[in-house]
Amino acid sequence: MIWVILVVLFASACSQAAEVDDGCPDVYFVGARGSGQPPGFGPQVDDLYGQFVEAADADVERVSLDYPADQSRFGDSTVYGESVEAGALELPVALASLECPDAAVVLAGYSQGAHVITVADLPAVDAVILLASPVFAPNDATAKSGDYNPDQVGLVDEVPINGALADRTIQVCLSGDPICQFGSIAFWVHSGGYFDDALSEAAAFAADRLP
Repeated sequence: MIWVILVVLFASACSQAAEVDDGCPDVYFVGARGSGQPPGFGPQVDDLYGQFVEAADADVERVSLDYPADQSRFGDSTVYGESVEAGALELPVALASLECPDAAVVLAGYSQGAHVITVADLPAVDAVILLASPVFAPNDATAKSGDYNPDQVGLVDEVPINGALADRTIQVCLSGDPICQFGSIAFWVHSGGYFDDALSEAAAFAADRLP
């Protein structure tokens, strides 16, 4: 009789363990790199990822968006537009292919990657972080971080984010960055400013919006 009880208890414990350890992460962190950066996250999104993992204290799986990220940076460039369009079409496909539907989803993009996320047809996600967006709209309903000028919009265009997605989105734009602040000339701010403390508020914002 004791052996029967032990077998039942062992089977129950194994079943519970299988339910808990299903191989799924708590969070998918989907990153879109900037123009001209090699496949992967790119250094800015990679730094943000590390800060987010620390802030979230969760099991996070990184997913890189596979899209051209063409180096052309100008809004009138057909090549740039085709690259953004390709990324915007690929992003919903990539999200639909994630294997664990109960995991939270955080999107993060830098420069052209932020443009892609802004214009993509997105399903429901838990948080969005946009760094140095070429379509930065300083007065839309999203949260903001950085010492940006509220009278300067993005280099390519101004694409406001409003509605339900705005409540889950934070944009980081630094003063002098010519990509999110059209008319500025501090290109070194764009390439070297989006690291360390400049990202801490955005990482905490996304972590706070996890279920």
